Amino acid sequence: MPEAPAFSTPAFEAPPSLSAAIQTDEVAEGVGDTSTVRTINRGAFSTVTLVLDRLSGRYCALKASSKARLLRAGCAESIVREKQALLALQPHPFIAQLFWSAQDDECLYLLLQLGLGGDLRGVLLRRRQSSYGPALAEGQVCFYAAVLVLVLEHLQGKGFVYRDLKPDNVLLDDRGYPLLCDFGTAVHIGSSGRAFTRTGTWEYAAPEQLEGRGATMASDWWSLGVVCFECLADGLPFPFAANDTTQSPSHVLQCISRRAHTYKMAEYLSPLAAEFVGGLLQPDERRRWQAASSVRSAGFFAEVAWEALAARQLQPPFVPSLRGPADTCQFSHVDLRREDDEMAEVDGDGAPPWHASWEGF
Repeated sequence: MPEAPAFSTPAFEAPPSLSAAIQTDEVAEGVGDTSTVRTINRGAFSTVTLVLDRLSGRYCALKASSKARLLRAGCAESIVREKQALLALQPHPFIAQLFWSAQDDECLYLLLQLGLGGDLRGVLLRRRQSSYGPALAEGQVCFYAAVLVLVLEHLQGKGFVYRDLKPDNVLLDDRGYPLLCDFGTAVHIGSSGRAFTRTGTWEYAAPEQLEGRGATMASDWWSLGVVCFECLADGLPFPFAANDTTQSPSHVLQCISRRAHTYKMAEYLSPLAAEFVGGLLQPDERRRWQAASSVRSAGFFAEVAWEALAARQLQPPFVPSLRGPADTCQFSHVDLRREDDEMAEVDGDGAPPWHASWEGF
């Protein structure tokens, strides 16, 4: 496969006031300078709220992570890791930008660039409900895949592996451009290291992650293959979730092993699309496409204008229909129901142990 021409991704410049906030790392006073609009997402440890940052005059996403929940689940390092990864990886045109971080007695806060267009999962769900059919057109998938190639290339250049690439973590901004978010699983491993903690989402995890052999740069390319397969064929290449409620790593690995050489792409897909996905979904990471230059030079991307894409000059496949800068209609598919169980366990007669300021955040 011929080498793709080299190019450089233009820097994405943040407004000076926001850049300064990142460098000075203001503490909890910054939270008081935001006005809450509404909750747009909720996870096991965090709540994401649409807020108006009164200092900059823009709408942003405020991610508040409960210290108590993180400690109880043994995941305290994930939010610290997310902040460190975002600081190391920005600026980039297709990574959600961190504006500032803060903390108080109860929570850790990240003020992030808002993806008001929802996420790629929402695009897939709305497509299934439309008259156009469940899968995305190859040209549409090519656009999203090319953006993710640029992001993974950037991560690899900085020595990071992401470990949780899936449609839910690909936001869309108000123009329809993808923004990768949720870097709590990202970790720095250098050019040839491995990250051995089992983390991420099993359906998209590479075999080496499921086997406990550690995630490498090649693992993210496998996940990209699963994402592209799902977008093209409206289903996972190694289906198991419908009949398995445990979704354990060992069970997923068994499904991959049984079907690794027998899964079939939809018959209507072009040979170039099938070749691209097949090059990524190689269970043997030594045979898998894992160099960004090799992936970019795939025939599937023959028509991509990489320089124009990196400069955000191409038209995205879907431009969200928004009624204003605070319209959250594109998040209508997100389930916000979650029981807020009591997490406050007091250490003796003093304050709960998480009330102290967390180092590294």
